[in-house]
Amino acid sequence: MFGKGNNGSTTIIGRGARFVGTLELEGAAYVEGRCEGTVRAKGELSVGPQGSVFGELVGKVVLIAGQVEGTVIAQERLHVFKTGSLKGDAYYGRLQVDSGGVIDGQSHQGARVAGELGPHVAESFEEPPTEQAGVADTRVRPISVRPAGAESRNSVAAGRR
Repeated sequence: MFGKGNNGSTTIIGRGARFVGTLELEGAAYVEGRCEGTVRAKGELSVGPQGSVFGELVGKVVLIAGQVEGTVIAQERLHVFKTGSLKGDAYYGRLQVDSGGVIDGQSHQGARVAGELGPHVAESFEEPPTEQAGVADTRVRPISVRPAGAESRNSVAAGRR
C-alpha cells in the first residue's frame, strides 16, 4: 500500500515526530507523525492513518489515510483511503476516494498556473485523456499548464469518486 516502487529511498516521519518547514525529497515520503509546512517528493508521498499534515503536499502519487489540511498536488494520482481526510484544494491527474474518505474543498483535474508550482511539478501534469477509436490515451507527458480554474469543480466528497 505505502512506499512501493520508490527504489528504497523513502523518508519516514514517524509517530511522535513533528516536522515544521519545507522538505524537498528526490524519493518518497511516509508521514505517520505531524508535518507543518511543505513536503515535496518526486516519488510517492503517503500520509499514514496516524499522520497529519498542515500545509502543502506535492508528489507524483499522494496517498492519504490520515488527516491533511491545506493544498495537495498529485502529479499522477491522488488516493484518499477510507480513514483519510483532506480539507483544502486538491490538484491531480487521477482521483480515487474510498468509501468513508473525505475531500472537503475544491478539486481540480490538471495543473495550477505554472508560476504557482515548482518547475518539476508544472512539467509533470498530464493533458486530459484523448480518445482515438474509442480508447482513452492516459499516458503522462509534459505539457503547457492550463490557467487557474480550468477543469475545476467544487466538491465535498465523502466516499465518492
